[in-house]
Formats: sequence, structure tokens, C-alpha cells
Amino acid sequence: MFYTAKMITEQIGKGEEYDTIKRVISIVITDYRLIPENEQYHNRYQLYDSKTGSRFTDLLEVDALEYEKSNS
Repeated sequence: MFYTAKMITEQIGKGEEYDTIKRVISIVITDYRLIPENEQYHNRYQLYDSKTGSRFTDLLEVDALEYEKSNS
């Protein structure tokens, strides 16, 4: 998450408009089980409200690819 946040903050300087920020997609590739709760090898995470399902923004996405699960 640190690197994802850094990619966003590096896009904008003091006094600049927020609408200049471009979408950031982080891809995490592991050779171990990062998310043991499921058997999917690809998981996508975004910012949204868990009660309503409404998305806060589409500017941030983290994709996790678990190589170990892809061979199952």
C-alpha cells in the first residue's frame, strides 16, 4: 500500500488540482498464498463502501496474483 500511495502523491504538487491525478494500478505477484480465504489466483481490490457497494474512486486499484494458486 505504501508504494501505491506514493505513486499517487508523486503525481501532484502543492497547489495543483486533484483532477490531474491519473489512475494507479498496483500488481502484486507472489509465489505463496497471500489470501488464504479463497482459491482464486487473481484478486482485485478497490475503495468502496462495504454497506452500499458504491465506489469511492476508480483512481486506486490493487491486483494480487498468487502464482501458487494458478497451478491448482
